[in-house]
Amino acid sequence: MSSHRDHPRPHPTVSGIPESESAGQAARPLHAASGTNAEGTGEANVAAVAGTRVGLNILASGLAPVGVVVGGFEPTILARGLLDLLMSDPRVLVYERDLSFATLERGVAQWMPQLAIVGDPPDLAVIPRLRSIRAETEIIVLAADPDRVYGLAVLAAGASCISSLVPEAELLDMVHKISAGGRFFASSDGERAERRYPSNARALTRREKQVLALLVTGATEAQIACALKISPRTAELHTRRIRSKLGVLDRRDLVGMPLPPR
Repeated sequence: MSSHRDHPRPHPTVSGIPESESAGQAARPLHAASGTNAEGTGEANVAAVAGTRVGLNILASGLAPVGVVVGGFEPTILARGLLDLLMSDPRVLVYERDLSFATLERGVAQWMPQLAIVGDPPDLAVIPRLRSIRAETEIIVLAADPDRVYGLAVLAAGASCISSLVPEAELLDMVHKISAGGRFFASSDGERAERRYPSNARALTRREKQVLALLVTGATEAQIACALKISPRTAELHTRRIRSKLGVLDRRDLVGMPLPPR
């Protein structure tokens, strides 16, 4: 497959929203009533929309809403189509949109969302910076046409990578699964990879957790040994024990796996 950076393609399924809509609207939850501004973070953001029609529908359904910030998209038509899709789901609350990569960190710090959906970043270092602000915020990189190498690199950086060409229903399904702690790579040609920490995994030792934290980034045994000041042989033994406890046959399937709760 050709690199997504060489052949960007428009989204054929997500419809755009009217061009007359201002790209610089004041930040507020997009599902809130037009006169409502939400301030604060975390649970306060949800409370700000609880009295709206959509908020009441969510509360009545017993579903926990997924708080989302969106940014880093060029051209904006893709972000607008994405917003239209997200707003069609009453279980999603879009706190802020049209963020640049420069302001995404502020958006995550302010809103403390469960999910940040971003365009193809110029540098994957954006992902660990966002995660350092709030580790609980999962990140989706919505790329034009990601190949496997790029998708696994995004997983290794700690985010999900989804082609903007996936069907709308599948994209919304992944939004909810990722907000619940899963991670995905989904290409435009149907390749799928999921990473999720096994709920029935045996407990890891402190050292095994340190090794796993490096394995999920794609580090080799030699790199792990250097980082933890242990021998490559010891690093290999820890890797085998981790794979056994997590039920993972191939160490490559550890790349991008969410870490267990501390």
